[in-house]
Amino acid sequence: MSYHNLLSKNDRAIVAYLLAKKVGTPADVLTAKRSANRPKPCTVVWSERAAPIEKTGSYTASVSIMVRTSAPMDPVSEDAAQPQLDSDARVAATFDAMFTMDDPAAEYDSKGVAAQVTAAARALAASDPVHNADLADYTCLDVRDAGPEASFEENTDVWVDTLNLQVDCCPSDVS
Repeated sequence: MSYHNLLSKNDRAIVAYLLAKKVGTPADVLTAKRSANRPKPCTVVWSERAAPIEKTGSYTASVSIMVRTSAPMDPVSEDAAQPQLDSDARVAATFDAMFTMDDPAAEYDSKGVAAQVTAAARALAASDPVHNADLADYTCLDVRDAGPEASFEENTDVWVDTLNLQVDCCPSDVS
């Protein structure tokens, strides 16, 4: 098992969670390592860095969930509003998924979402052991909102809405 491949494990676990929440397909919800030259719209999960949580063996990872969509090329055409509507719908579904409990009657709980991410990671490990067996040794402990941001990719028609998260996780099974 790849104990210290935490950032990759975290990306794949969150992608598995988003797919379980049905906010995209395996073709358009991707880890950062698989995201080059993908058509829009797509969602990219990138765990950029992690800092150790003292005396625990766990880490706090800085995670960005980036939804890449098309901006209208001709803002005055009849169809100019549609790309924005499509983008807003995908962004809302994706970002809301990170704050949604499996039980619709349950109150939001960041540790509950973390448990759902862990469950999705372990389900992926069981269903695709060739590529994801190491996720059986991953635990998500907490998922905290670190705020949204938005930007354009320079010299393109790509709009990027990003949800930043702080994710406490462990590269091993501590459940």
